[in-house]
Amino acid sequence: MESTKTDIQTLVCQRILQEARPVLVTERYDFMLDEMYGAETFFQNMNIRPSTAIKECDPTAYRCGLNDYCDTDETLIYIDGDYYSRDDIQTIKDEICEEVQAVEGDE
Repeated sequence: MESTKTDIQTLVCQRILQEARPVLVTERYDFMLDEMYGAETFFQNMNIRPSTAIKECDPTAYRCGLNDYCDTDETLIYIDGDYYSRDDIQTIKDEICEEVQAVEGDE
C-alpha cells in the first residue's frame, strides 16, 4: 500500500508539471499592490504604478513582500520552483484517483 501511495504522489507531481500552468505570482502581487495603494502615483512628473515604484525604488522590500505574499496565499502550492493553483492540483489529484480506481476495478 505504501508503494502505491508513493507511486500516486509521483504521478501527481509529474502530471502537475506537465499539465498545470504555473501561477504568475509577480503579476498577482503587483495587482494587489496597485489595488491597495491606488492605480497610479504621481512621481517626479510622471504617473507610475505603486508596484513599479516599490520594485524600482526598493527591490529588496519588493522581493520580501512578494515572498510573504506567496507564503501566506493559501490558494498557491509551491512545486519544483513554481507556484500552482491549489484548485488545479486538486483537479489533477481527483483525475488520477479516478483513473486508479478504474484500473483497480478492472482487476
